Amino acid sequence: GDLLGQAIVAAVTPAGGASLTAAQVQRHCLEHLDSYMIPKSVVIRPSLPMTVSGKINRVALQQEAVA
Repeated sequence: GDLLGQAIVAAVTPAGGASLTAAQVQRHCLEHLDSYMIPKSVVIRPSLPMTVSGKINRVALQQEAVA
């Protein structure tokens, strides 16, 4: 669900070229997370945007999700 007006979107990068579907990710979340933590949508990406310090660039991901 929505928390404070924001929907949870999961950006996922499969490890080692593994194949993964959004449905598989959501099913895993349903089995392991509370309902309010389940992502509303899942985006499968080849890579995640990184900052110059080598951390995941959350701002860039958030901007992509809104666009």
